This record gives sequence, C-alpha cells and structure tokens, in this order.
Amino acid sequence: MVIESISFKIVDAYFKLFKSHRFVTALITIVGLGVALTAFLEARKNLSEVDEALRVRNGTYAEQMESLQTVESSLKDLTKFVVNERQKLHDSQQLLDDLKHEGEVLKPVVEADRRAVESLLELQNSRAAGNLSKERWIGFGLGVLSSVLASILVAAVRLAFNYRRRTAKAKT
Repeated sequence: MVIESISFKIVDAYFKLFKSHRFVTALITIVGLGVALTAFLEARKNLSEVDEALRVRNGTYAEQMESLQTVESSLKDLTKFVVNERQKLHDSQQLLDDLKHEGEVLKPVVEADRRAVESLLELQNSRAAGNLSKERWIGFGLGVLSSVLASILVAAVRLAFNYRRRTAKAKT
C-alpha cells in the first residue's frame, strides 16, 4: 500500500511536470531510459562474467566435454539395456502365448486320454468286484478243505498213537 501511494504520487508529479514542460520532461525521460538501459546491459555483462568464472572454477571446457561424453555414453548404454529388456519381455510374452496355444491344442487329447483312463479303471473295478466273490468262495472252500485235512491228520496221529500203545501193551 505504501509503494502504491508513492507510485501514484510519482506518476501524478510526472504528468503535472509533463503538462507544464513537455520538452524537458521528454528529454529527462529519454536520458533516464538510456541510463536504465546502460545499467541493465552492464548488469547482464557482469552476470555473464560471473557465469564464466563459475564455469572456469567448475572445470575447463575439455573436462566438461569429457563429462558430457561420459553422460552421453551412459545414456546410450542405458538405451541399449532398455531395448534388450524390452526384447526379452516381448520374447517371454511370445513364449507364453505359444504355450497357451499349445495347451489349447493338447486339451482335447488330454481329455480323451482321461476318459480312456477312467473307463479302464472302471472296467478293472468291475472285474475286481466279480473276482471278489470268486475269491471269497475259493477262500471258503480252502478253509473247509484245510479243516477236513487237519481233522484227518489229527485222527491219523491218534490212530497211530493208539496203535503203538496197544502194540506196546501187547508185547508186555
């Protein structure tokens, strides 16, 4: 607010002076603009000199060129790396697509084989169920036969034992 009021006062005074003394005011304005332009150009020159001094302090042009070439080489290496990785990713995607296609092609074959295996297992189970009753009858028959043979063997041993005892009593 203070700056605005000062600016308004200066502009107001300038216009009052311009109305009363046009030639002098125009001449002073031109001289003032010349001084301001000269000061601006001198400041710009000083900034360029400061920039150059900083550049010299940070290294020579040759060092900066070498540094820039190193950065350029690194960027080229990075670009090569990115291109290689992109190609690897593309190859992986292609392989994945090929495997998916091969899976789709082999799926009917696998399903057919699965049905064949299931029908073979079913046939084996039905045969096993039929053989189960045969096995039980054979087991039952062998059990009866072994009981009969055991009974005959026990009877033969008793007869032989009794026969020896009688012959031994008869000799005495």
